[in-house]
Amino acid sequence: MDAQTRANLEKCGVNFDITLERFMGNEDLYFKFLKKFLNDESYSLLLNCIDEKDFEKAFSAAHTLKGVSANLGLDNLNNSTQKIVEKFRAKDYEDYDGMLEEIKEQYDIAVDVIKQLQ
Repeated sequence: MDAQTRANLEKCGVNFDITLERFMGNEDLYFKFLKKFLNDESYSLLLNCIDEKDFEKAFSAAHTLKGVSANLGLDNLNNSTQKIVEKFRAKDYEDYDGMLEEIKEQYDIAVDVIKQLQ
């Protein structure tokens, strides 16, 4: 991996050395799964469920997004999503707009970085 790719991944909060351990040290395997993130529907499901005020499904979608982002080392997205997961887990469905904006921002950064890999 070149220095620019590593720097781009760091924008998403990726600690590459730690993350790569989850993939048995196999960079190709990591990048394969990282690219599959672009097809993961949990982010769009989260937004749709919030629009529909279906907070139980929104919790599930946020929890999935948190897990996927954590496994891929997308720590900035994982940390942002963690906040709304905890809020919805407590059945607190008020004042989440700032959290959602942070998730959107970190998701967009991650997608942009991943698209540069292709």
